[in-house]
Amino acid sequence: MIRRRKSDRVVRPFSVTTDDGTTFRCSLSALGRETDPRWILIDTNGVQYVGPHAGHDKSPPSVAGLVNEWWKARKQGQP
Repeated sequence: MIRRRKSDRVVRPFSVTTDDGTTFRCSLSALGRETDPRWILIDTNGVQYVGPHAGHDKSPPSVAGLVNEWWKARKQGQP
């Protein structure tokens, strides 16, 4: 995601492993004219997912919890 101001923090891609052992490479992207920031997730097989909404806390531990909950819900068939 492109920074809008010089004071905006740059979020570099990082890896997250969910409770079931699935590993995702997480990067931040803004959809819909940059009004809908989402985590873009790529698994070890190269499959890309548009993940959960990005909140204010973009620290790896916070994102790991968010992605883990999103992945559980997705596996259970919830939108």
